[in-house]
Amino acid sequence: MYNYMQKCKQILQAFELSQSAMLRRKTDTACQEFAAEIDIMEKLFTEIQADIDNREIESGTKTLLVKQLERLLIFTKELTGYMDILSVEQQVTPELIIFVFERQYKFKNILRKHLADFARFSA
Repeated sequence: MYNYMQKCKQILQAFELSQSAMLRRKTDTACQEFAAEIDIMEKLFTEIQADIDNREIESGTKTLLVKQLERLLIFTKELTGYMDILSVEQQVTPELIIFVFERQYKFKNILRKHLADFARFSA
């Protein structure tokens, strides 16, 4: 469980570094990094979701953690779609970058909340 939290925190830091590259309009680099990070996150979330499903956990806590993971997985799919758009230089506009940042911000908030709830569960 501790390993899961550490991996999530590391990937969150990498995610924020990729956002920095996007702000500097290095969208090709940022898109490649985001794609790799999203891939890792999807695997982490899927693995921990299966682990949670197989554990004896209070029903409310289990439901909360699983719903958070489901939302995070939905966001990873959505963000993957935006990375495909951003990888085409002609389609990159400041408005699109702002929109993607807003979605990423929402994703990061859900992830941080999930990690806090997960920490309470595993303590």
